[in-house]
Amino acid sequence: MNRQNNAGFTILEIMIVSVISLVVITAAYQLISSQTRLLASQTAMIESRDTNRRVATLLQSEIRNASSVDGDLYSIAQDSVVLRSYLSTSTMCAGTIPFSGSRYLGLRNVDGRITADSAKVYSTENDRWSVYNITDIWPAPDAWVLGNSPVCFWGDSTITEPRPQVAIKLAGPVDSLSTIGTGAPVRIFQRIKYGLFPDNGRWYVGRQVEGGAWERLMGPMLSPNNGGLSFSYYDVNNIVTTDPMLVSYVEFTLQSESLGRVSPNGETGGTRTDSLSMTITLRNN
Repeated sequence: MNRQNNAGFTILEIMIVSVISLVVITAAYQLISSQTRLLASQTAMIESRDTNRRVATLLQSEIRNASSVDGDLYSIAQDSVVLRSYLSTSTMCAGTIPFSGSRYLGLRNVDGRITADSAKVYSTENDRWSVYNITDIWPAPDAWVLGNSPVCFWGDSTITEPRPQVAIKLAGPVDSLSTIGTGAPVRIFQRIKYGLFPDNGRWYVGRQVEGGAWERLMGPMLSPNNGGLSFSYYDVNNIVTTDPMLVSYVEFTLQSESLGRVSPNGETGGTRTDSLSMTITLRNN
């Protein structure tokens, strides 16, 4: 037999193949590692931008529904705003005659939450919306004993004795309360504060019902000192104002940051940030 036909690889050939394999594996690892860092960086930027979009959608909805001339802006500041936030609509179906500056209304067709502190009621008699404080709320079945008149005499004609879903007690001038007629549309509101608050070492956009704790909505954001959320308020003459009754439009700027900590080059330890600015005109314009 020819012994040369059974010869294996030489040491030099093995070394050459090993070096080539090492170079290929190293290049592949570096490529995969680079792509992983790039994906992490892009994901962090998407998180940051998505936070800004969601915060902007919420704030523009709340601000656009507000009317400064109706007193919907309770207080305004550079880093927060307190406003009358819309909760639900309903229709007055029964009520008592106003007395001592208050009146009870039975409501049906309630669409939304019933926890509230104020209401806007439309009067066909004077063709305008009036704002009242809500001093008490009774859900069914307590609403059925509303003013000794448990039956709603508006709508639901197929029901023998339609009942109110909710009863509320309004406070306001007697002459104004007396103009509220059966079938009047009612809009329910709650006093809400929007701003930044700290949570587990990060800053978040939150909502706070007066006297309550902060409810975390979206984030994280940059700190207030770094412009995480800032408001500017302008009157009809495009002049900055600090009077809530004179606000015509609002500008706000958002500075969000990613939840994950990764720098633009993919190294750990940093966060990706994004900014967004928006101008919103109030409903009174």
